[in-house]
Amino acid sequence: MKLFKFIFPVFFALSFILPSISYSESIFEPKLDYLETSAPKYPEVARRNGWQGTVVLKALIEENGQCSKLRVEKSSGHKILDYSAMNAVKNWKFIPARLGPSTYASVALIPIHFTLKDTREISY
Repeated sequence: MKLFKFIFPVFFALSFILPSISYSESIFEPKLDYLETSAPKYPEVARRNGWQGTVVLKALIEENGQCSKLRVEKSSGHKILDYSAMNAVKNWKFIPARLGPSTYASVALIPIHFTLKDTREISY
């Protein structure tokens, strides 16, 4: 158990440093639960130009539920949408990953969809 608590945080941290390393589907991946979120702002210039897209962010969620590192894993194709998504998600609060009574840091992929509709909503 002690080895597990040491290996996983190190492994997840390395996934930010060494992007060519990907973790296997067979490794336990914690379910991401959101505690506190707010919708990203849809930039006015993006609305006027009809820009839409999906941003996939890679976040390091600490043991306390804070997002400590964040980067764009897959761009929407518009930097202004990517930036808006990052600005929102960096302030989100998450329920940290648990194994038994212990919490630990984990990595999550978070898709943010910017879609222009009649209601002008953003989904996440």
